[in-house]
Amino acid sequence: MIMNRRLRYIPYLLVFLFLLSYSLKAQNFTSNPYSMYGVGEIHTQTNIVSGAMGDAGLGLSNSQFINLLNPASYCNIDSLSFLTNMGVESKHSKFETKSEASHTHDVNLSYIAIGFRPKKWLGMGFGINPFSTAGYNIETDTDINGIYTYPLKISGSGNINRIYMTFSVNPMKNLYLGINNSFLFGKLKQTQYHDLSSISSLSVVSEITNEYKNFFWEFGMQYKVNLKKDQSLTIGAIFTPKQHLATDSEIMTYNTNGTIYDIDDDISDNNNFSIPSDYGLGIAFSKGNKYTFLLDGGIQYWSKSDYDLMNSVTLTNSPYLKTGFEYTPSRYFMDKYYKKISYRVGYHFQKSYIKFGSYQQYENTISCGFGLPLNNTHTRIDLSFEAGKNGNIGSARIFQEKFFRVKLGLSLIDLWFTKRKYD
Repeated sequence: MIMNRRLRYIPYLLVFLFLLSYSLKAQNFTSNPYSMYGVGEIHTQTNIVSGAMGDAGLGLSNSQFINLLNPASYCNIDSLSFLTNMGVESKHSKFETKSEASHTHDVNLSYIAIGFRPKKWLGMGFGINPFSTAGYNIETDTDINGIYTYPLKISGSGNINRIYMTFSVNPMKNLYLGINNSFLFGKLKQTQYHDLSSISSLSVVSEITNEYKNFFWEFGMQYKVNLKKDQSLTIGAIFTPKQHLATDSEIMTYNTNGTIYDIDDDISDNNNFSIPSDYGLGIAFSKGNKYTFLLDGGIQYWSKSDYDLMNSVTLTNSPYLKTGFEYTPSRYFMDKYYKKISYRVGYHFQKSYIKFGSYQQYENTISCGFGLPLNNTHTRIDLSFEAGKNGNIGSARIFQEKFFRVKLGLSLIDLWFTKRKYD
């Protein structure tokens, strides 16, 4: 009977793994021109549930899903449950300048996360998700000593991945503390093709490869205040100290005949790039299992990170504001199906960590989504839809991105920590 109960999840898991394999095979993790700066386009470390609510959730805790935003929340997982959460996303973007426009479509793995609570006072979990990605193709012109102008094609690819283990403890009533220990690793590669065909039979190619790796720590706290009747207010906070990524770099220059001019691989620098300190504070107001209101705010101090960028491009602080709402009409398994669906909406504002001269990009996103229960169980399919705009067209060298993102998540819940009695 136990085996049959677990086998019922297999069809959903197979469908999800098919979608996951398609996303990995596509290899189009991003097509954002701004991903050529820094460590690329940084992904929000969140799940589909929070994604539908503006990526808010520092104060959110739920016994039936894993909150990736705050490690302290793992202590609220149902003590009898073993949770597996997975997600993929598809994003369509339109990039515009004053003179031209282009469209891109990317498919990406969002996360694989596992969580459980082996002790009453202890929550644990582990998983993998992308930290940042690079993917771009840029065509421009450059010159030699201001005399000869020629075409220059710049392309980039690669990603930095994150594997992590989470611990959460409940040292006193209503207080939860958590820590994430992550390991970041990956490579970003940029290829510059100098097209000298108009003056020479050979063109020149320069390849710059940066390999990043190091441990990464995050800390979280949640405190729950029980209000009148079945209402509660949870205050959540996170803190990430400034941490360095160990960097190994290699620059190789060769011509289109394959003749290598130079290889420089002696430019390692353990402090070449640093992940900034991050402070976040959030609240979650809930009424039983019926509705939840979320509000988060925080700032990432990128201006204190050490990294050499191009010309007038600099790193700057990145403040953010996120809010969301979830409503579930009923949790009673005999009710009509539409009443058991969780309905979610949200809004997200954040300034970019990259600054062009005096101009700083910013992102506005609205979102909505649904939690669809399966077969009167806690197992659920989650959907989120996000539409947003990143920046304004301020000059010929500034891109504006308008995007639409769809995320699909699967939450599998099984009872593992039960003691069975036999007559």
